[in-house]
Amino acid sequence: MRLFVALLPPEDVLAEVEQAVRGRQREWPALRWVAPELWHVTLAFLGNVDEELLPDLEALLARRAARHEAREVSFAGAGAFPSAGRASVFWLGMHGPADDRGRPVFARLAGSISAGAEKLGL
Repeated sequence: MRLFVALLPPEDVLAEVEQAVRGRQREWPALRWVAPELWHVTLAFLGNVDEELLPDLEALLARRAARHEAREVSFAGAGAFPSAGRASVFWLGMHGPADDRGRPVFARLAGSISAGAEKLGL
């Protein structure tokens, strides 16, 4: 199965984003909009993963996530993949604190998850 690792924003945050994009939805009624409960913050794309690796992967993700404390972030910027004219995915940027080395905390978390996944051969 194809997997990715993501954070699910709290319901109040999803409601705020939904309100912010509601006008865009009316402007582009022909687009298929994904339900807000499916909106997420992608941390890592793992690709095809054998089902027998899921217990090890779940344990690894729990350990890696536990090393990172909750942080407050804000939205900053937006865009589309692959381009604005041919968009199939809209994204919102995020801005948050940096770690003691100056790396954004989400980049550190994503790097930790990716490194752990590589150890499992993903």
